[in-house]
Amino acid sequence: MHSAMPNQPHEYDLAFSFAGEHRDYVERTKLACEALGLRVFYDKDLSNEWWGKNFIREQRLVYEQRTLFFVPFTSDEFFRKPI
Repeated sequence: MHSAMPNQPHEYDLAFSFAGEHRDYVERTKLACEALGLRVFYDKDLSNEWWGKNFIREQRLVYEQRTLFFVPFTSDEFFRKPI
C-alpha cells in the first residue's frame, strides 16, 4: 500500500508483515535493507512505544500512511493468521 498523498514524506521506506514463524529470516532481511540505507518498519522496534495503544489501529497507520512500500512475506503460516 502507499499513501494517498505521494508528496508527503514517509517515516518508513518499507513495512514488513509476516508470520512469526519466519521472524529470523525477516530480521536478516531487515538488517540487509537498513545496511542499504532504507528505513524499515519492524514490529519489535516499536514494542515499547505501542504499549497501551490499539495494536490494529497503530498497524493500519503504519501500513497505510507512514510507509512508502508494504512488503508481505507470504507463507502458509501467514495466511492462517487472524491478523
